[in-house]
Amino acid sequence: SGDSEIAILNAVYDYLIDTDAAFNLAPRLASSWEVSDDGLAYTLHIRQDAVFHDGSPVTADDVLWTLQWQLAAEGTVANLLADAVSVETGADNTVVITLTA
Repeated sequence: SGDSEIAILNAVYDYLIDTDAAFNLAPRLASSWEVSDDGLAYTLHIRQDAVFHDGSPVTADDVLWTLQWQLAAEGTVANLLADAVSVETGADNTVVITLTA
């Protein structure tokens, strides 16, 4: 993708996690995250104050739906999640991504 496309997508969509100027992971829609001791499960805590353009809250179910839609579409995000065994919602507005390795 070109810079113009990325700029448009950034104006419409948001990332779960981004990188800062020093290339450190930085929260976006996920306010925080934990990685299991074996490195296979990633639990993303979705921001409580995130809203859609109409003011309705962004929930873990919305994130799950979006990731499942991307997987079904077999696009770029599906390629990024190729090693995922499962993507599901967890307790307290979280999304849990479990990897094969």
